[in-house]
Amino acid sequence: MAGRDDDALSWGDGDPTLDDGIDRADDEDWGDEEAARTTLPSALPGGTVTATVTAADGTVTTREVVHPYTDDRKKPRTKRDPAAGPAPIGNVALVSLGLLGGIYLLFGVGWFIGGSRLQPYAILYGIEPVGYVVGWALAVVAPVLWFAAVLVLARRRAVWLRIVLLILGVLVLAPWPFLTIGAVG
Repeated sequence: MAGRDDDALSWGDGDPTLDDGIDRADDEDWGDEEAARTTLPSALPGGTVTATVTAADGTVTTREVVHPYTDDRKKPRTKRDPAAGPAPIGNVALVSLGLLGGIYLLFGVGWFIGGSRLQPYAILYGIEPVGYVVGWALAVVAPVLWFAAVLVLARRRAVWLRIVLLILGVLVLAPWPFLTIGAVG
């Protein structure tokens, strides 16, 4: 049965369900897209030019084309509406923030495990148990607090600054007891 089973392997040519309602009969006159780009004459920015394109079968097509840029060096800039809210961050920045957030959560776990392994040493050196527990609790929540503080306090700053501050926090807030002693001690 070669009917619907092979549909996944075809481009859907002639399938009426894939019709988007755009008439592309006029587009076939243009021929090779690279040839259309190379034969366009230069124009004054913002003006119109007459483009002549020769298709592969030898037919010549002429059209009026509006120059898309207001300046040869720059694309037209659109003003962003400040009432629309903050600009969305890019994919790389979003993934970076997610990875750094995960690192900070793991740092909290590392401080919990590493700090619990240091309690006998704290008693040995005469540190009060209440003071040790308070310091240990602050060490456990410090990575999460740093992450939240950077995101809240630097939300109107550039994305690269937030990333730099978070990387600085990774270096400062590393769970050194866990990294030096380990989970077993």
